[in-house]
Amino acid sequence: MLDASNNLTVLHTETATGVNLGGNVVYTTWTLNTPMRLRPNLVYAFDVFSSGNGMVTENSLAGSSPYPGGTAISSGGTRGGNPIFPDNPQTVSNFDRVFHLDMTSVYALDLGDMIGGGNGRGTGSFGVGIRPDTGGTVAAGVFGGNHPNVGGTFVAFPGSPYIDGLFVPDQNTKITTTNLTYAFPDTDGNHWDAVRNGVSVLESNGLIRPLRLADGNITTFGIGLHANAGITFDLQAIRASLLPAESITSLVAVAGGRDGSQTPVGYVLFDGVLKWSGTLGRGTALNLAIPDTVRFLPLASTDGGNGYSNDKAYFAEAFLMLSVPEPAAWQLLALALSGLLLAGWRRLWGR
Repeated sequence: MLDASNNLTVLHTETATGVNLGGNVVYTTWTLNTPMRLRPNLVYAFDVFSSGNGMVTENSLAGSSPYPGGTAISSGGTRGGNPIFPDNPQTVSNFDRVFHLDMTSVYALDLGDMIGGGNGRGTGSFGVGIRPDTGGTVAAGVFGGNHPNVGGTFVAFPGSPYIDGLFVPDQNTKITTTNLTYAFPDTDGNHWDAVRNGVSVLESNGLIRPLRLADGNITTFGIGLHANAGITFDLQAIRASLLPAESITSLVAVAGGRDGSQTPVGYVLFDGVLKWSGTLGRGTALNLAIPDTVRFLPLASTDGGNGYSNDKAYFAEAFLMLSVPEPAAWQLLALALSGLLLAGWRRLWGR
């Protein structure tokens, strides 16, 4: 991913083997083992480098560009003797390498985006946080503070229709505005920073701790909730925002806390009933089916019984997966709706 200063952040790396079709033609298809989800309004680069003798290509004609829809990049520097990402990744290079990128639409809502004030479809602000002890919003890049002795706190959150409230888990703690509770373990009752969109935690010195997947790669999607913290989403309100043919099917996420030296514990609850809990270590992939009857989805972290220091907990790539009909069904739905509208118009006209 490229920032405004042309600096690259490596989000994901994989290896593949090319297939020589004869002569100087090599056609290779890479299918990522771990699909990457891309945020809107950001610049991403796809770079290929060889672990052997490299790739030889001919330069295209001077002044021409085989990439009218984007910008070619040229690798520079080395990693283990192999070419790696350039100092200026947007250096224009008219090479005749041709890439065809297939991107598949995934019907999902980003829960972190809702923390950032969005609707789950990329409209929220990255890095924004909410304090679980007061419900106050914290801007991106602003430290949320150290909050001692706030265990058992619950606050409603009027800043988003999709977030019911936030809490600091400590033994029997209220987790919804309807007074559902859950018996968490006894914690030290302290909390650090804020529950954030796309960031694990912001330190007091301004250092951003990222969200990480189980393979160590960074992701910009998800929820950071340094222990002890919890947030409850209102699925009933979220369902009311969906298109007519959409429905929530499951929660997917990577529950982790890899860059902390302690062992926070994560929790996923459905209407106050525990559905998953585990130590937030290198990352545990979750895929939990959500029945249509479930209204509240609380996600929480606790300190594991040894204090909240360094407990950088998160649910990376936390998405509500949606089911939608096949295109043919959409067409049938559109025809049905148009038929209803036409029938209604004829009734009005007949009068």
